[in-house]
Amino acid sequence: MRVSILFKISILFCVSLAIMLTITLQTNKVIDEKIATLIKEKYIQSSKELLNLLVNANMQGIEKLIQKLDFAFLEDIEQENATVVYEKKISFGAVKILKLSGEHFLYIQYLDDKILLHDVSKMQDTEHKEKLHFLISADLFLLVGIFIIILKILFPLKKIAQALDQFGSGDYSQRLQYVKGSDEIAFVTQKFNTMAENIQTLIAAREQLLRDMSHELRTPISKAKFALEMLQPNKYTQMLKKSIDQLDSLTHELLELEKLGSKNIVLEKKRYCVEELLLETLSRLMAVDENEISIEIRHNFEAVFDLKYLSIVVKNLLDNALKYKESGVVVVLADNNTLYIKNKAKPLQKPLDYYTQLFTQGDNSRGATGYGLGLNMIMRVLKEHGLELAYRYEDGYNCFFVQFPNS
Repeated sequence: MRVSILFKISILFCVSLAIMLTITLQTNKVIDEKIATLIKEKYIQSSKELLNLLVNANMQGIEKLIQKLDFAFLEDIEQENATVVYEKKISFGAVKILKLSGEHFLYIQYLDDKILLHDVSKMQDTEHKEKLHFLISADLFLLVGIFIIILKILFPLKKIAQALDQFGSGDYSQRLQYVKGSDEIAFVTQKFNTMAENIQTLIAAREQLLRDMSHELRTPISKAKFALEMLQPNKYTQMLKKSIDQLDSLTHELLELEKLGSKNIVLEKKRYCVEELLLETLSRLMAVDENEISIEIRHNFEAVFDLKYLSIVVKNLLDNALKYKESGVVVVLADNNTLYIKNKAKPLQKPLDYYTQLFTQGDNSRGATGYGLGLNMIMRVLKEHGLELAYRYEDGYNCFFVQFPNS
C-alpha cells in the first residue's frame, strides 16, 4: 500500500500538535497548582495578622494592612457554590479560604464581624503563566503555519505522482502544468515534460517503423511465394521456401508485437472453457502432424479471457515445444485450472526470464526457425490477462504451464 508524503506529513503534524497541546495542558495544571499554593500560603499568613487586628477591633489597622497586601474588600459571594480549600476554627470564629470560578477568597469571622477579601495584586507567577501561554500559543500558530507552507510546497508532488502513474499506464500525452520558481520541484516538472515529449516521439516513431516495415514486407513476400510456386521443386527452392516462410513468420510476429506494445489494445474478454481454447489453437497451427501432439483434458475448466490472443499464446508454446523436442510427442494437459505444455528435451540452461526477452533464443538457436519473439509475446498477452507463465523440469520433460484463477 502506497502512503503519500502529504499523508505522512499530516500524521507528523497531528502528532506534534497533540504533544504540544498535552504539554500546554500539563504545564497549565502545574502552574495553577503552584499559584494556588502560593495564594493559600499568603492568605493563611495574612489571616493571622488580620484576625489579631479584628480581635482588637482595630479597623484602621485592618484597612492599612489590606492596602499593604493589595487585598480588596468584597460584600459577598455565593458561598454555597464555593469550594472550601482551607478552614481553621478559632474561638468565637473561623478562617476560610474559598475558591469560586478559579479565584481564591479569604473569609474571616470573629463573633459578629465578618471580612471577605480578595487578592487583586498581579502576582509574578501569574505573569509567568501568561507569558508561557503566549509562547505556547505562538508556537502552535507557527507549527500550523509551517504545516500549511509545507503542504503548499509539496502539493505539486501529488500532481507529479498522478502524471507519472498515468504516463506509466500508457497515456504518453500526459504533461505537468508549469510550476513557477527555480526550486527542485519546478526543475523536476520541466524535465518530466521534456522526457515525456521525447519518449512519446520515440514510441510513435517505433510504432510507425514497425507498421511500415511489416506492411511493406508483405508485398515482396507474397510475390516471392507466388514466383516460387512457378519454379520446379528442388533442394534450392526448398531452402528458398524455408527462408521466405521464416521471413513471413518474423513479419507476422513483428505486427503482433506492435499491437501488444500499443496501450490502445482492447481485449475482448469472455467466458470460455479450455476445450474451446485448444480447438482455436489447433486451428492456428500450420502443417503439423496430429500424431506429434497428445491432448488430455482432465478438467474442462472455464475462465475469462480473449480467445484470439490467448490462442496465440498457446500456439506459440506449442510451436516452441514441437520445435525443440528431442523425442516423443508434445503433451497438452488441462487439469485443476492449469494448462500444461510438455516436451521431452534438455532443461533450460538459463532462467525463464532470460528467454522472454526480445530476440533471445536458446543455445540451439542455429538450427531453429524462431526469432526470439514468441516467449516475449506470450508474456505480454498473459500480463494483459493478469496471468503468468511458469516453468519447471520434471521426469525429462520441459513443462510450461499457466494457472487460471478459480471461476
